[in-house]
Amino acid sequence: HLQANPHAGAHDLASAGEDGWVRLWDLRASRSTRALGKPRVAGQPAEAQAASCVCHSAQDANVVFAAWSDVVCAFDLRAGGVLLRDATASFEGGSEEVNSLAASVDGSALLGGDDSGALLVWDPRSSKRRTRVADAHTSVLS
Repeated sequence: HLQANPHAGAHDLASAGEDGWVRLWDLRASRSTRALGKPRVAGQPAEAQAASCVCHSAQDANVVFAAWSDVVCAFDLRAGGVLLRDATASFEGGSEEVNSLAASVDGSALLGGDDSGALLVWDPRSSKRRTRVADAHTSVLS
């Protein structure tokens, strides 16, 4: 999954890959500048899991949202380091893999689509899910 950065800044593009990483890219230098990994949960073994999608906040150039299966996280890019695993927020996805993410232009909603065809809507400020529209599609919503 790819998404162009709508903000001028340190990276041009974000990619989510089967290798489990979200990478931020400087296309002029043809290199990755940062990598975001699925946050580790204390007491649980680290598991390799594909990063399914990524999107930038439309309101805040320092925020990127990413999903690993049914786990959606927000990352603050002001945090130091090249590898970042500390999420600033987690969003309940449900039991299905989240395949797509989009942020509303006004910053009031984070939208997602999952394997069941459901449309998910979260409040990015509180990390709470506002609604789930079941059967928005009859198969995977991407």
